Amino acid sequence: LVLFKLILLKNKKEINVLNVYSGRTLFNLNFIFFGKLMGYRVIIAAGEDQSKSTENITRIGKIDILASQLILPHLGKLIDGFTVISYSLMKKYKLLFNKHPIEILPICAANINFQSEEKIDIKLKCLYAGSFGQKDGIYYLINAFEKVLLKYSDVTASE
Repeated sequence: LVLFKLILLKNKKEINVLNVYSGRTLFNLNFIFFGKLMGYRVIIAAGEDQSKSTENITRIGKIDILASQLILPHLGKLIDGFTVISYSLMKKYKLLFNKHPIEILPICAANINFQSEEKIDIKLKCLYAGSFGQKDGIYYLINAFEKVLLKYSDVTASE
């Protein structure tokens, strides 16, 4: 169904870009191949480094990660560029694809030391939308939230 949608959405008068999230997986190979065959520019959006995961991964997940690590370096001719969310991912992809454009698109707010005597009249809610794995640093987020609670009692966490 998705591949059929690529055919319908392709505009012959414009440059067509296919943004493949976490393109390192075997599941996404058919989109990379098919998109390139159709004339799309293929951009891989690398949002995670699965090779650094310390979580319990299923056998199929381990095979997928290993296979994608073996295959990805050979896909250079099919990929037009990358977006990454961290400098460590940028460094990793530059080693593999030094001739491809790689742009960093950070997904977090700047770390600002905010000092103010002024009372903020809005109720602040914190929402975390990531995995609870050790690799994502959830422990640091919980510790930071505890420090915020000590200073601002009306802050809540969303479920």
